[in-house]
Amino acid sequence: MKINTKDLTLISLFCAIICIFSIISIPIGPVPISICVLAIFLSSIVLGFKKSIITVIVYILIGSLGLPVFSGFRGGVQVLFGPTGGYIFSYIFIAGIMGLASDNLSKIKHKKMFLFSTSLLSLFICYITGSVQYMLIYSIEFKKALISSAFIFLPFDILKSVLAIIIGTRIK
Repeated sequence: MKINTKDLTLISLFCAIICIFSIISIPIGPVPISICVLAIFLSSIVLGFKKSIITVIVYILIGSLGLPVFSGFRGGVQVLFGPTGGYIFSYIFIAGIMGLASDNLSKIKHKKMFLFSTSLLSLFICYITGSVQYMLIYSIEFKKALISSAFIFLPFDILKSVLAIIIGTRIK
């Protein structure tokens, strides 16, 4: 993939948006409520498959280097290997799934419903990935990890998905 100045600018812009949205969080336990998923959905819808994956990888690399771009104004490799690391890594899957869906919207009749269904699939993968790491960190059963670290966020994440679809399709 050849990246031109416009692509580089968009990738940088959406990476900055993800960084800002990630910092905004409500600490309610080991896994805070964050609006980062909204930014991931937005970047995926607007940028498509390849550019959104690059954007998320750059975001993760920036955070892993210690810049405080993860929820709660945290940064460093230790965050990626802590209770929320699985969710952060799953952002790559969200970007890929939603970006692929966005790239193929021209072939779809009910675009927003398709994106919504795709967002639910990507959230499912996010919850599974995040819960596995959460389970390993806290040495608890998978079901308990899923309930305590993922399912409580479902209503908020559905709202974020709907907002991203409304805003993202208009921007695109």
